[in-house]
Amino acid sequence: MATLYYQHGEIPVAHQRFEAIVKEHPSSKQAIPSAFRVLNILELSGETQKFSETARWMLARGPRDAKFQATVGTIVRGTEFKQIEELETKQNYALAGEKYLQYCSKHGESDRALYEKALYNAAVNFDKSGQKIQSLRTDEMFITRFPKSPFAPEIALRLAKNYELVADHHSARRAYESFALNHPSHAQAINSLRMAALHAQAENDFSQSENILKSGLKLFPAHKEMLNDDPSA
Repeated sequence: MATLYYQHGEIPVAHQRFEAIVKEHPSSKQAIPSAFRVLNILELSGETQKFSETARWMLARGPRDAKFQATVGTIVRGTEFKQIEELETKQNYALAGEKYLQYCSKHGESDRALYEKALYNAAVNFDKSGQKIQSLRTDEMFITRFPKSPFAPEIALRLAKNYELVADHHSARRAYESFALNHPSHAQAINSLRMAALHAQAENDFSQSENILKSGLKLFPAHKEMLNDDPSA
């Protein structure tokens, strides 16, 4: 009967009937197609919140078929991600950063691509909201979990600059040096070594500053003029 109502355009009634099948007979053959009908109706209606709530309910209490669970899990993660993106659009950066971190804790390895993007977005939002320490912590998490990510160079350089902003010379030196050594072809690699040497001097570790510059000369022999003995010049 639910299908007949749907075919005749009586969508609210069809919705109720399909939903009843899923709730009352989750193990029946009709439960899975009925569940997808319910989600389709809600998606087309534009009821974003109801769609999200229903998808989460189905993931927790709907049919236990593995393929169904995997599909609905993907829907739930995608919906939650979009809701956080809406916070960014409204420039609510601090809350967006927190929600992205919660997303990572909740879903994490379930979808590596979205996990990577969520952790990246969290750090960006914390940075935009002026929460440099939280941004630093999140960037450190990102580099640890996704060292080969295409975002890694950008994040490693932001990490070094943010350590510089909070006057952590030791961490800034290590971050700049690590960036240069791990991304020698990057346009900022040479300058990063100079900055690493400068922060070593700020710690009064002049021998370390000299060692950094010497390693730079080995890496970039054609740029002796940029790697002089006085990085503060």
